[in-house]
Amino acid sequence: MVEEIHQKSAYQDSRGESVTVTDVLLAEALGTNAVYGNIQYLGGTDYLVHIQSIPEWAFMVQLKGRLSGSPRSSPVHFQRQSPTQQRSSGIKMMAESQNILQPGIPLNVSFKLTNNGTAGHYTIKAQNDRGFKVSVPSFLNVEARGSAQGSVTLTDPSNTESGTDVTFTIEAEAPGSADLNYVTLRLTVTAEVTDVSRPVCKLMSIKSDCPLECSSASWELFANFTDGNGGGAGGCG
Repeated sequence: MVEEIHQKSAYQDSRGESVTVTDVLLAEALGTNAVYGNIQYLGGTDYLVHIQSIPEWAFMVQLKGRLSGSPRSSPVHFQRQSPTQQRSSGIKMMAESQNILQPGIPLNVSFKLTNNGTAGHYTIKAQNDRGFKVSVPSFLNVEARGSAQGSVTLTDPSNTESGTDVTFTIEAEAPGSADLNYVTLRLTVTAEVTDVSRPVCKLMSIKSDCPLECSSASWELFANFTDGNGGGAGGCG
């Protein structure tokens, strides 16, 4: 299976050489551990790498592959590595909210912060790409290897057009700016539609055959339901 992935992960550069990406991994910065990713070739020079889990230790991204074809007589292996170390965040952020934001009505978004050992006051920030008003607590107190609940409020102007998309981000920063993480929600502004017009129910035709024993009769009814001025067809009473 790995060899099949390698064969699909090849392309030719401007010199006519075949470039094959064989491995993408997260290598431990001060050790020998590594987490390998699954490579998916997207075409051209684009790849998508799936990593099962991000390690807790500091790591660097490594890319390995080989060059073959003209003017080379035999394949040449190469390796590239990111110049800086990376580390996964010890903060976990989760948020729950309906995806609908109504014009002019504040939306309360609840979130949960969980840490891996750092206790203290976590600074909370929130922002959105539309410049809507945000109300957010200045900090959240969390015990070591514990969790805490919080909430922020997002309010859009009452004249916001229905269908507007909003990207809303809540960020938590550990004491001393030692670590941070965030959660992103994508919301849609939807104006509430009030339907005050009753639907029009018009009987088109009726056909019945009712003998003395009506329980064995057959009935046919055709009706037309319309609601041109409201938000949708309701019911006929």
